[in-house]
Amino acid sequence: MKCDPMKKYDTMKRIRLGQPWDALFGGGLVPGSVMLLCGLPGVGKSTLAMQLAAMAAGRRKAVYFNDGGRHTFELAKRLRMTARLALVPENNVWIPTDWRGGAMVLDTLPIIARSGDQVKCIIGARRWAIRCDAPVIAVTSMTKRGDIAGSHELPHMADVVVIIEPPKRRDAGRSGDERKVEVWKHRFGTNDIPLWLRMTARGLVPAPRQVGEQSSRV
Repeated sequence: MKCDPMKKYDTMKRIRLGQPWDALFGGGLVPGSVMLLCGLPGVGKSTLAMQLAAMAAGRRKAVYFNDGGRHTFELAKRLRMTARLALVPENNVWIPTDWRGGAMVLDTLPIIARSGDQVKCIIGARRWAIRCDAPVIAVTSMTKRGDIAGSHELPHMADVVVIIEPPKRRDAGRSGDERKVEVWKHRFGTNDIPLWLRMTARGLVPAPRQVGEQSSRV
């Protein structure tokens, strides 16, 4: 009898986010996993991370470590998610052991670990994720060349690597407020179809036209 190597991933516990997010992440987020969310400055990484954390946490609190910048609190207010998020201005590589929650966001990883090691920060976050049975979303930047900022070990340590980027010349018919979200690495499954989102006043929402759908302007 042949053994399906993907069967074990299909039966793993997952946090359902609803469609189209579950399709993007192969059925949802895996508790205890670490996601590396990458993109150019200003592309919408913080918005996406906060939305994913709020959806994953559900009724549980989402712990949000950030640089203490004013934009984070304004973003949470704009997305109407302040009731679900515990915003913690911390520039500390060590994750406190007494924090509990349904999701954790490290935004951004280079700033939080500025006085320490990003790899140690990921290790600490993973321990927290396993203890709380919750996912971690670590946000980091990309260079214009497409390289992930920080240690070259980060993509290898992460369970899932997600890229968010604006439309390129080859993306005909896409508007400037649209973003492509693509899973580059998925330790618990596979997904080769990106998700197109549109930036609105209330955050990122699915774009009217996805991959394979014809544009009304053609």
